[in-house]
Amino acid sequence: MKLNRLCCLLFLLLLCHVAAHSQVNGVSGTVTDSTSSQPVIGATIGILGSSAKTISDRDGKFSLSASSTNANLVISHVGYVTQTVSMNGGVLNIRLMPEQATLNDVVVVGYGTQKKVNLTGAVGQIKAKAFSEKTFANTAQSIQGLSPGLTVIDRGGAPGQENASINIRGVGTLGNANPLILVDNIPVNSINDVRPADIADISVLKDAASAAIYGSRAANGVILITTKRGKKGATTVNYNAYAAIQSTTRLPEPVGIKDYMDIINEGYVNGGLAPKHSDDYIARTLSGEDPVKYPNTNWLDVVFKPGFQQNHAISMSGGTEKASYLLALNYLDQDGIVDKVNAKNYSMRLNNDFKLTDKLTVGADVAFTRRQNSQPYNVGDVFWTLYSDLAPTVTPVYPDGTYGIGAGNRSPLGAINASGYQNAINDNLFLNLKVGYYILPGLNINANYAANLYKNSSKNRRFDYVFRDYYTKNELSRYNSFLYYGQGNSSESNARLTADYKKTFGMHDLTVLAGVEQTIHKDDQVTGTRSLFYSNDLSELGQGDPTTRDNSSFSTNWSLQSLFGRINYALMSKYLFEVNVRKDGSSRFAKGRQYGVFPSFSAGWILSQENFMKSIGFLDNLKLRASWGQLGNQDIGLYQYQQTVALQQNYTFGGQLVNGAAVNTLANQFITWETSTSTNLGFDAQFFNNTFGFTADVFKKRTKNILLTLDIPYTIGLGA
Repeated sequence: MKLNRLCCLLFLLLLCHVAAHSQVNGVSGTVTDSTSSQPVIGATIGILGSSAKTISDRDGKFSLSASSTNANLVISHVGYVTQTVSMNGGVLNIRLMPEQATLNDVVVVGYGTQKKVNLTGAVGQIKAKAFSEKTFANTAQSIQGLSPGLTVIDRGGAPGQENASINIRGVGTLGNANPLILVDNIPVNSINDVRPADIADISVLKDAASAAIYGSRAANGVILITTKRGKKGATTVNYNAYAAIQSTTRLPEPVGIKDYMDIINEGYVNGGLAPKHSDDYIARTLSGEDPVKYPNTNWLDVVFKPGFQQNHAISMSGGTEKASYLLALNYLDQDGIVDKVNAKNYSMRLNNDFKLTDKLTVGADVAFTRRQNSQPYNVGDVFWTLYSDLAPTVTPVYPDGTYGIGAGNRSPLGAINASGYQNAINDNLFLNLKVGYYILPGLNINANYAANLYKNSSKNRRFDYVFRDYYTKNELSRYNSFLYYGQGNSSESNARLTADYKKTFGMHDLTVLAGVEQTIHKDDQVTGTRSLFYSNDLSELGQGDPTTRDNSSFSTNWSLQSLFGRINYALMSKYLFEVNVRKDGSSRFAKGRQYGVFPSFSAGWILSQENFMKSIGFLDNLKLRASWGQLGNQDIGLYQYQQTVALQQNYTFGGQLVNGAAVNTLANQFITWETSTSTNLGFDAQFFNNTFGFTADVFKKRTKNILLTLDIPYTIGLGA
């Protein structure tokens, strides 16, 4: 019996020994940032000499199986120094050190991010550092000249009324050629809806391969703006301010007063008349003894004055493992180089991120901007009179306040100080709610709802004012009082649901994105006018002559429904492939023609990863790229496929002029998508530890079925 028990015991010990040596060893741990202690999401953890790999989850956690406890792990992530550590069993706490030379390798693309080295499309990147050390009144000015192929031309100039035209790779349509602007992946009306101080990163999607994920609204390229967000750590406060003086850079050199009067006299004599200016008048003018009777006026100095500008930006940010926030406030006050021209901009942005559970995250962003613009009512007369009507022999203003006027009976100073005012207020409220749910390793679902609310109001008041001759007091010209008041509202809601999956298996890397999106846009506007006010102190519509009242209103809406998807595949981290497709349905087209499908294909070859290239020591990266894709354009206006009836069309019946209605558009029921096809070839290269590099692209873009609204002559009859 004792012998049997001993044999059984030895047998059990042998089984335990065999099991101990045949079991599969495992390792788990967490990957965090060594500077911020935040989890590093998507870090690649592999076993040295093996194809086994995994990636860290939202909390930086990972687990991996191995056949040996003596194996070494290789942990890598773009922007961090790659580490090699021994397994040693148990749980590892791996702290990756940021690598400054590669921090810019993460690029924001449509509905996500990619490693810059893995991009196959033409994407430009602008970091906030590129313009944070300079002073700009708005974002459009700040990005000018910072990305190849991006052209910004400002045809405005007046403070707060900049008219920036933004083009990516030229103009590819006869209509609106401005790119799609998105702030945190939400479309906005203007790039100036976000202040430069709030921007963390800008991506410029130039070709169809990179922009196709946005479909019909991306035919002219896409600009993606990512705003700054809070980080884990103690609360930090930043304050930036600047003050500046703006002045004209170059003005025409005026003709000297002596030359001017000599030329005028010569013209009079050649016309058979006596000289206009006598020798005595010329002498007194040159002496400067009486600038009222014998003026020598440099009108450029009279009208243009230096304009003061100031900007103040303050931000506060911080957070914990469960919540982070960033609050930014901005104030801009800008005077023009013409008196009474001013713009003020107030903005607030609050970005919040919450981690409710290990799998559920929530984000809530709020931004508000108010723009206030003011200028003289007849500000156009300032420049018209200055360059066409005025002579240096005209007195700017006489002692009793009478304005000196030019040949057109107008005065630039009168237009500035007496004509009235134009005031405008534009408010923008931006709301963005985000929910992310981590389902499985590599699989995430994200829901997003955003609303952009715009409100604008304008009040243009022209005063009663008269230009008189200073000596005779005769009336030379008169402007009657007038008031225009307008108010409008605009709203755009955007609802989106996306799912993305990332998987690494052996030498294969796969990322899949799919989503659905709906956009609804509404506008309404109401205006009213009155004339003949009893006093310049009265500036409400009800205080004008009731017989002069007029009003109007309108409302419009449009919508867009979309399905989209993207597949990224990398083989051996050097052969890259990407496919995008988006199907858009637009309310701007008739039924049966509302939907368009826009695909793109791109590929890349990281040549520097090949063995025959690795011996080139100074070459860090060499990548070849090729892409083809199609994009649509729906931006032709509304209701173009329907014949519309216009009211207030005058007709003559029985010798009397009466009001009526008429069809005033020639509808096109067959109107459909404008389509642009783009082909791109390019390469990227970096040398000497990424201290030097360049990108080159050659592309061809062709647009067909261009959408264009044509005017209809009144001589054409339109049938019902």
